Amino acid sequence: MRAADWSTPRLGLSELPVIEVPNHALAFGWSSKSGPIRRRVDDCPVASRDGPVRRQRARWAEDRRSDDAIATLIVPIEVGIGLRRRPIDDVNAWLDTDVATHLEG
Repeated sequence: MRAADWSTPRLGLSELPVIEVPNHALAFGWSSKSGPIRRRVDDCPVASRDGPVRRQRARWAEDRRSDDAIATLIVPIEVGIGLRRRPIDDVNAWLDTDVATHLEG
C-alpha cells in the first residue's frame, strides 16, 4: 500500500496527488526527487512527507515561505519507523491554519 492511499482518508481528502520521482540514490547532496516535485507544485501550497529532510529541501521550503509567501510544510518520516499518526496530525494542524484560504482559491 502506498503512503498516499493510507493517508488520504486520514487527511479528509478524496484524492492525494502522488508525484512520481526517479528511484536514484543521493549524489553529493543532490536528490533526483527535487526536480519533479518543484515542477509539480510550482507556486501552490504544499505539504511533503518524506524520509530524512535534507538540507537542500529544507532550504527550498524556507525560501518558498519567506521569499514568496507560499505555504510549505516538510514533514520528515523516520525511515526505520515509517508513516505513523504524528505526521498526519502535523499536516492536519497545518491545514487548520491560514493555509486553507490558499487551497480554497
